[in-house]
Amino acid sequence: MFPFTLCSGSGNRRFIAAVFAILLSGASTPVFAKISCADLMHAQIPDVRIDAAEEIHPAPVWKFSGDARAAMLRTAEVRVPFCRVSGVIEKEIAFELWLPDDWNQRYLGLGNGGDAGFILYPGLAYGVSRGFASASSNLGHWQSDPHWALGHPDRLENYEWRAHHLMAVNSKKLIALYYGSPAHHAYFEGCSGGGLNGMNEVQRFPADYDGVIAGASGTSMAGISARFVLDQILTQQDPASELKPDDWKRIAETAIQQCDALDGVKDGIIINPAACKFDIASTPGLTPAQVQHARAILGPLVGKDGRTYFPALSPGAIYFSPRQSGGPGPVTVATFGEWTYQNPNWDAANFDVARDVSAQEAIVPGVRVWNTDLVPFERLNHKLITYIGAEDPIVPTQANIDYYNAVVDRLGKQETDSFFRLFVVSGMGHCAGGTGPTDFGQGELFGQAKLNEESRPLDAKHDELAAIMAWVEEGRAPSQFITSQSEAGKVIATRLICAYPMLPHFSGNGDVNSAANWSCTYLGEAQK
Repeated sequence: MFPFTLCSGSGNRRFIAAVFAILLSGASTPVFAKISCADLMHAQIPDVRIDAAEEIHPAPVWKFSGDARAAMLRTAEVRVPFCRVSGVIEKEIAFELWLPDDWNQRYLGLGNGGDAGFILYPGLAYGVSRGFASASSNLGHWQSDPHWALGHPDRLENYEWRAHHLMAVNSKKLIALYYGSPAHHAYFEGCSGGGLNGMNEVQRFPADYDGVIAGASGTSMAGISARFVLDQILTQQDPASELKPDDWKRIAETAIQQCDALDGVKDGIIINPAACKFDIASTPGLTPAQVQHARAILGPLVGKDGRTYFPALSPGAIYFSPRQSGGPGPVTVATFGEWTYQNPNWDAANFDVARDVSAQEAIVPGVRVWNTDLVPFERLNHKLITYIGAEDPIVPTQANIDYYNAVVDRLGKQETDSFFRLFVVSGMGHCAGGTGPTDFGQGELFGQAKLNEESRPLDAKHDELAAIMAWVEEGRAPSQFITSQSEAGKVIATRLICAYPMLPHFSGNGDVNSAANWSCTYLGEAQK
């Protein structure tokens, strides 16, 4: 009769009595008996095992650091009381669900990053501190096992799409049990690999979330990894062509010097990278071999068949290479060697862009999120915000722009903008940080900003989570955000970011570091 129950005991008797009282009252909306945090240990939900349920009472701050299974993003600080639940879905999809005492009646699912394998504790702290019942999953494996996908196609499916869907379904059941009523809205937020998670939710499970924020999804992990592989191959073929971090930085700085003033403001930021006609050879101090290497890595990834498989990186982006000396880096091995070909000894020297990118996207389809048929998501009146840094060194800015344009080509701009908005953040790198004012709340997801900082109001103009809520629940579509830059806890600059294809444009008067002196104009007009 019910999708979940409690084990026998006094708690179960109280639960059953409350359910029957609700049924006899004739309530048409499902309502459940509110139970204690400790009682969640006894919840019986199919394919879910609860390992711990504990009340957390910060005094005044509760600090948590993850264990050795998660080598990154482990630390969290919380100042509000909550119920911390940890468990496993099916056999190895580990998850945590944090349930605040002061609940805003909403659920927040959190995306992971990279090849996952950890719980996003800063994201959980971010959500629960703002009143959301918040959940994060390791996506079915732990980071401590670098060969987690080898011989485990089921783990790849969990990583691609199953784990996040199952986390949403089962978190909602636990929320209904604990609070006595279901969440009235569900939201998702993630960036990088988490952005890919969000786009898989939109495209595969449109009913899971009312609103999705997907940052730097990039449309293809295969494309991202291919650039890393080529960097390695070129260096091995000609060690003299290798570029060190300072070389990549100098290339980016030269591009900024040449194109900064195109928008009429010399502030170290290229607002419209597509308008920047930059020749890498003009960078001082590079040898011809290094110029050729840089062009191959920063330019579009083109296969022997002449097809472009992934766009170029933006001028001004400081290329990031995870390559390890003497062999392929872990992302390379995982995505091509072990994910695609199930071969831990795969030789990157044999890499072929056309063959190997196509093979990975066929064998592991969830790494490519290019389904432009978003009508099922739209018909549910659900909303999607995507964002990408204009100086992202990992995910090409153009990849997100190309996807948005493809949806527009399919549905038309008016229909697309009724439920889907893209924001290109001037000066921002990968997911957060970068040059100038780039903070509009998203940094808190990774513990890069202080929660509830008084200098940055948590409203729809300054905060992407508040904006998606206003759009879903009040019909107020976001057209721009006010981003900020802080030093020592004080805001020193603000700027506009605009819904694509509009760009921020300086009025020519007043302080360039004040968003009040900027407006949004259509792409290209700011350069006239």
